Amino acid sequence: MNNYTGTSSSALRLGVAHIDITPPVGVTLWGYNPRISTSIEHRLRAEALACESAGGGWLLLSADIGAFAAPFANPLRAEIAASIGLPATAVMLAATHTHSGPHVTDAGWCERSPLETEYFQELRRKLIAVATAAWQQRAPGELVYAQTSAPDLASNRRIQREDGSWTNEFNDPEGRHTGYYDPAVELVGIRRHDGRLEALLVNFGCHPVSFGGRNLGISGDYVSYLKDALETDGATGTAIFTVSGHANVDPRHGVQDDPEVVRKTGEHLASIVKTALPGLQPVAGNAVAAIREPWNFVANWSISAGEWRSTSRMLQPDHTLIPLFPRYGRANWSCSGCRARRSASIVASFSKKVPLPIPC
Repeated sequence: MNNYTGTSSSALRLGVAHIDITPPVGVTLWGYNPRISTSIEHRLRAEALACESAGGGWLLLSADIGAFAAPFANPLRAEIAASIGLPATAVMLAATHTHSGPHVTDAGWCERSPLETEYFQELRRKLIAVATAAWQQRAPGELVYAQTSAPDLASNRRIQREDGSWTNEFNDPEGRHTGYYDPAVELVGIRRHDGRLEALLVNFGCHPVSFGGRNLGISGDYVSYLKDALETDGATGTAIFTVSGHANVDPRHGVQDDPEVVRKTGEHLASIVKTALPGLQPVAGNAVAAIREPWNFVANWSISAGEWRSTSRMLQPDHTLIPLFPRYGRANWSCSGCRARRSASIVASFSKKVPLPIPC
């Protein structure tokens, strides 16, 4: 565990900045099965929020992408830390988790095309720039907090069939699903001494999957329209989104292709947020701290029986196969030797281990 703490009672200094990170058409979209983008449905953005008091500080960066992976995130965090003079443990990276954004989890180890390699390099430069700008723009202000609820916006997609088995049902417009869903919406704002709400962070646990896998347009999903709605009418200067624990929680109108449905979902969440803004209250104290704790996951699944339909070659000598996100009857594999990613359709019962031919 690493800590970085400031204990001064002096006023907080807070900064915020944002930057466009829209990739070029033709990049691979993340989420569902990888697919090539053919248009820009909504431009993407990254925001940075900086907080400091004498003796301590932290920086949060949120980006309209599906996820970060270590080969990209670790050096990025180190470069940001070096640029602003904080330890890397005080730099937090967050992805909004849109399933219609660039495939950034490929960056730095299994990039699919020169177009994407160039974009990932540009993305790194932009994220460092926006983080540095937020840190440089620190000024006196206060953090404010409120909590509200969006009970009718999302639901748990897991449902039990009559035979006792479980499956996903991605649309639940009437809210009939009974699985667990936390409707809490947390709000953290930067309020300047003149009363302006310069920035507002919205933390909500719902997959940005209003768009489904047939969508080929680059988009931040409902998150982009949430930001638009909060900023256009002056509710806040810069809207920031982070997704909290959401697992199987999707929008009630989800995994579909109509941009109007996506827009309405974002605007509905924005209307809930706006209603809660009068309840924003100052966060007590001015001490600043950042903490990092390891969170280790143990992969204990194994494939017991399978049918491999996408390979005719075996694993090369001295190469190691790494499973990536086994889901929905497909497994993606990374080869440590050739750094190639392969996909194979599988039928697995996960009972006893059976050696299988593996692509490389």
